[in-house]
Amino acid sequence: MLILSRHPFTRSVLALSFSVSTVAAQTSVRNSGANHVRLVRPQTAIAYTLRVDSSNLSGFDVELRIRNVPDTFRLAMAAHPEYDDQFWRFVGDVNVVATSGTSIVVREDSALWRVVTRGGDALVRYRVSLPEAEVPQRASWRPFLSPSGGLVGGP
Repeated sequence: MLILSRHPFTRSVLALSFSVSTVAAQTSVRNSGANHVRLVRPQTAIAYTLRVDSSNLSGFDVELRIRNVPDTFRLAMAAHPEYDDQFWRFVGDVNVVATSGTSIVVREDSALWRVVTRGGDALVRYRVSLPEAEVPQRASWRPFLSPSGGLVGGP
C-alpha cells in the first residue's frame, strides 16, 4: 500500500510500503463571479508494479511511477506498531529516473530516502530481498515467495 503525504517527515505506512512525502508548488485559481482566490496543488499520482522472477524467489522488484513530483521528495518505509521487523534492511538498489533529467537519491535514515530532481515525473525502482525462511513455522505477517504463491504486501 502506498500513501501520499505532503508532510516532509511522514513515515507511517504499512511495512514494505513507501510513502512519498512532497512539498508541491501552489497555483492560484480565481473563481469567476466570486471575489476569492483558492490555491490548488498539482495532483501527484502514483502507480506501482511488483515483479517476481519465478526462477529467483529470494525477493521481488518494485517500480513506482510518480506523476507531478516536486524538485525534492522523500520515500519512507514505516514500521508496524506491533511487530517492527525492520524491513528497511531488505530494501536495496533504490534508483530514481526523472523525465526532467538526473536524480540524486540519498539515504537519510534507515528507512528514509530523499530524492532531488527537477520535478515532473519520476520512475522509482528498488529491490526487496526477503529474509531467510523461518523453520518450522513462518509468522503470518512475514512476506514470502514460493512456487505456489506468496505474501509481499504485509497486513
